[in-house]
Amino acid sequence: MKTSVLQITRNGNSAELTLRILISDHLKEKMMHTEKPIYFTFADMPGNETIKNLLAETPSHVQIELNSKENRYTISQQLKLKENLTEADYQELLSPANYRFQVSNEEMLSVASFMGLEYSLLPEDNQK
Repeated sequence: MKTSVLQITRNGNSAELTLRILISDHLKEKMMHTEKPIYFTFADMPGNETIKNLLAETPSHVQIELNSKENRYTISQQLKLKENLTEADYQELLSPANYRFQVSNEEMLSVASFMGLEYSLLPEDNQK
């Protein structure tokens, strides 16, 4: 799986996280044939709770429908922010380096994490 740079947009007391992903044919085939759905979410980096502490509530996991024709997907997640955040809080919130992208099983337990969301690994983003 390859990821783009995490895009973060703030609108008042909410923020939207958007990440483009590329799933290899082999991995997509395995993911499509699991017994239960696969979910995605964003979280703090391991050992850090900066983002979690800025949220008014825990965001819901995102499920996407994988299909045999597509390898590229866009994952979006809405965050509800606490009120009265400082400018320093917003700087932390808007930094892709503070997040990891998680793949979760049907019990919402993380089975894979992707870090380095401030860098794109997608071929089209890295053409010279």
